Amino acid sequence: MSLHVLPAGIVSAAYSRHVAGVGIGAATFDGEARLKRDAPGVFPSDGKQWAFSFWFNLADSDDNVQVFFQVYAAANKFLLQRSPVGGAQDNNLALVGRDASGNLNLYVESLLNANGQFDSTSRSTGWNHVLCSGNLATSTAHLYANGVSILDTTSDHYVNSDIDFTGDFYIGGTSLYSEIAEFWLDDSFIDFSSSTNREKFRSSGGAAVDVGSDGSTPTGSAPLVYLHLDSFETGNNFASNAGTGGDLSVIAGALTNAGGLD
Repeated sequence: MSLHVLPAGIVSAAYSRHVAGVGIGAATFDGEARLKRDAPGVFPSDGKQWAFSFWFNLADSDDNVQVFFQVYAAANKFLLQRSPVGGAQDNNLALVGRDASGNLNLYVESLLNANGQFDSTSRSTGWNHVLCSGNLATSTAHLYANGVSILDTTSDHYVNSDIDFTGDFYIGGTSLYSEIAEFWLDDSFIDFSSSTNREKFRSSGGAAVDVGSDGSTPTGSAPLVYLHLDSFETGNNFASNAGTGGDLSVIAGALTNAGGLD
């Protein structure tokens, strides 16, 4: 895993956490690098709510499934992936949740090649931002890419039972070739149908927004996970969680130094 810097157009002038001239760093997952926090992972308990936000820049040469993160307890219990290019779910995003017995209680996916964000030609154009939240108790979910709703409401599936959140938590591994930045995850629900709430993570102009040193600005409380890098930091700092769920460990690959300011 190496560290790169988000393009200048992605960095908001309002990003006050960083000193002048310091960009937002991003960790590169090269198909080997993997982060883990052993069970019970980053979640304090099983539950029905979630919210996450992060920036990603997929490698344009890999058409296979890309698993961004997962909770694993004898099976995948909570997982976000980009589906393989050319398959039935051609290059869409899919979020899957299961209860402690392995029963499917959550499935949401993006519209096929939604807004051209993730297809094999447009994905090489650079950075994308994803927002997702949901509450199984109310059969509600929101999924946005770059400020636009991409939820396919014809395929969503909700069961009012707890997701098994308390397994091993992973980011990256053999199924991820992507740069990741500003990774924010919590067990709360945020109504992302509200532009005001969406713009707590991504500005209306498409820039990253300062969520605070511990990620608490959007909700008033630190999330379970907030992984971030300044451009001058060493890559292994991405495993240091500024949220409340505990630090992750590098269990495969290497976190390398970006070599200073950019």
